This record gives sequence, C-alpha cells and structure tokens, in this order.
Amino acid sequence: MIKLSGSRVNNSILDKHIHICDFINMGIPTLSLYSDGRRNWIYLWCDTDNVDTHRWLLFRTTREDLSAYLNKEKSLLELINSNQQSYILDLVILKSAEEEIKIEDATVSYRRFLTRLDDIHQIDDYLPTSDSFFDPELTCDIALGNELMPSTYEVPITGTWFSGDFENLFRSYERVYAFFYSTRPRFVRTVGDKLAALLRAPWTGGFSRVHLFSQLALNLPAIHSLKIHKFQFASPGEVEFQALSSVGESIKIATLNYLDNEIELQQAVKLMKAFLTNRNLNKANLSTKSDSEIGLHADEVSMLKSKCFEIADLLKMNDEMTSLQKHSPNSVVFSKATTSFVKQISKLAELEASDMLNFRKKIDVD
Repeated sequence: MIKLSGSRVNNSILDKHIHICDFINMGIPTLSLYSDGRRNWIYLWCDTDNVDTHRWLLFRTTREDLSAYLNKEKSLLELINSNQQSYILDLVILKSAEEEIKIEDATVSYRRFLTRLDDIHQIDDYLPTSDSFFDPELTCDIALGNELMPSTYEVPITGTWFSGDFENLFRSYERVYAFFYSTRPRFVRTVGDKLAALLRAPWTGGFSRVHLFSQLALNLPAIHSLKIHKFQFASPGEVEFQALSSVGESIKIATLNYLDNEIELQQAVKLMKAFLTNRNLNKANLSTKSDSEIGLHADEVSMLKSKCFEIADLLKMNDEMTSLQKHSPNSVVFSKATTSFVKQISKLAELEASDMLNFRKKIDVD
C-alpha cells in the first residue's frame, strides 16, 4: 500500500456520512455516494493489503459536478482533481470486537483511520484514468431517467414574522419535502428502501411519527436536499430554494388542498385515531407485524385504508400514498404515517392561513 503523507484527522466527521447508493459494488462498495446532509461525498475504493485493511479515497463534490459526472460530461478523475480537499480512509478489521460493520452481509469489527492528503498526486497510482466516465450498467441503485438536477423555486412569504417562526417554517418544510421526495421515484432507487426501513422502526408514540420525517430528511441525497439559494424578506418577500421544484410544487398543492378540505381531513384523522386508541394500537409497536398477526379483521383493514386514501384524494397525493402503503408493514403503521403527514402539512397550512405564507400568489398570477 502507498505510504501516505498528510495529517491524521479525527474520524468523527464520518459519523454524519449516510450511505446513499453505490455506483459500483464488487463485493465491497467500490464507488459510492454518501451525504452529510449538506454536501455530496464520493467514496472510491483504492487498495487492500490482503490481510486486514481496506482503503478508500474520500472527497466532496458539488451538485453541478456530480450531475455532470452522472450525465457523462465529466470523468471521475475530473471530479477528484476539482475538489479542494481529499482524505484517505483506512479501515482495519480487528480480531476483537470494538465496532461493527457489514461487509458482504457479514458482521465484522473494525477501526477507522482518516488522513487528510497534502497532495492528491501522491496517490496517482490509486486514481482513475481520464476516461473514467460513469457507466450505468455497473449499478442498479440509480435511475437517470428521473429528475436529477435541482432547480430554484420560490416560497412566497408575507406578514409579520419572528425568529422562531422561520425556524418552524424550515423544519416543517424540510420534513414535508423529505416525505414527498421519498414517496415518488427518484434518481436514487434505494430511497424506497430507506422509507421501508424507517416504517419498520419501533412506532410507539409521537416521537416515532416525528422521527420518520426527520430521518427521511437526513437520508436525502445532498444533491437534492433543501439549499437556501436566496432569502429576501420585506413583507412580502420569498425564500428561494435550490432543490427539486416538482417537490416544491407538490408541497404547495397539498398545503392549499389542506386548507380547502380541512374539516374532512380532520374528521378522517379523528376516526382513525379513535379506532387505534380503542384497539390499544395507537402506541403499540407493531412495525414488524402483518395485519393478520395484529388481529385486524378484513373490514377494519378496509376502513383504515379507505380513510388513508380519502386523505390522499383530498390532498391530491394518491401516488405518494400508494407508495407509502407499499412500503408499510401493515395498515396500522400506514395509518399512523398518514395521520402524521397530515399533522406536518397542517403546520404549513397554518402559516398560509395566518397570511405568513402566500402559496396562492403564483396561482393568482396564472
């Protein structure tokens, strides 16, 4: 293995890295995309000593460069050379368990060592060639036919705002954005797997419902996460996001439909919550059970599903609810997730009703 020249750094920066997908996997992840919630990270496997150590090159890349790579406009080597800071990760497999990792479905123990490189050229032998363009045949994790490059779009704001109001807006908007993103086909096919896994986490109360949305937001590819492109407030003003504008449009439509159908939506939510409470299911952890294992009768399953899709019809989000049902382990979790989404969208609707948001602005112009 190449002897490295650089500074050893605390590997805690890796703790925020969430695996998004593999561009190449040859038994171990060979070329992978990670996100720390703000930036795209590329992991390129470089070397092994064939004893106990695997080595990866880690570097950040911009939204524009990542899009260019996936569109075969830039090579992987160009991405590496254009980034400002590169790291080498040495993962040493241990004989005694200290930490755990999954490699080829086996649980092993390891220790991580992270080195910040002084000069990328010291690892020239690890670097790909100039024709290292993306090959879609080497991955089943992504679908380039779906929306890839983010664009900018506005969320109009008006009225009187306090500092806490902005915090609430960004938190609620991010959670709703993550839900819409995760329930429709995206360029990362594994996004549905993340949704399914979160729906199988323990669902025992209000924290579980909020946890779904906050974790979905953390698992978004950084290329599509919400980035504030411009912020202007003079009542009126706007927040300009750089993200997927199609998701922003879905959020606007759902918010306005909530306001137009609030009574019917709350009646549907109230009925489902009453049923779950009466059957002692509201706070029960049933995330790994089927409807039959829970003991639901066919008419009860039908009622829960019909109410969920009644909500979907009222909010004009049938595709998203169909996806949510597909990834849910049972009708109880499906119902809890649906009512939880209504709660999240109601927070944006409240801002609209208070004349703090102005989603109707563009509709009036059209």
